[in-house]
Amino acid sequence: MRDRWEWSGRALAGARLTDRLSASLGYQYGLTRGAQWGVWNTDTHALLTSLQYALTPKVNLFVDYRLTVGKHNATAAWSQGRWSYPAYDVRWRDKALEADTGVAVYAYRMDGVSHQVAVGGAWDVGHRWGLELAGRYFVLDGEAGASYQGLGGSIGANYRF
Repeated sequence: MRDRWEWSGRALAGARLTDRLSASLGYQYGLTRGAQWGVWNTDTHALLTSLQYALTPKVNLFVDYRLTVGKHNATAAWSQGRWSYPAYDVRWRDKALEADTGVAVYAYRMDGVSHQVAVGGAWDVGHRWGLELAGRYFVLDGEAGASYQGLGGSIGANYRF
């Protein structure tokens, strides 16, 4: 169970570079607090950049980059009596991630730097509705040599008030 609350604040500034190309730069602070002995207590600072290209009046393509510094959450498996990464002072057995094989999985908190690149498109499908599709790649470099990388994707429906 991952009971927690999150708060974040963001400031962005943008400019239109041409009739089709725009860019933005921003800063975001994020804070989470949760149960499980402080494993989910994180705070991060992020630099945000984005380029958007208007392919048509209703279709925008984008490339986003995020550099995040601070406390991050990660997981490690306990395998044959050894940690796959160094033991951290704040950790919690994460039964939600354990496989049927009985391998114990622990969530932990560490200092780290992450990079994330997202590439995607946004389509206006109605007066107030839009769809968004994006692919993401991330790298997280943490203390004591811990390193993670991965791919992800998202599909979203947006409604503007």
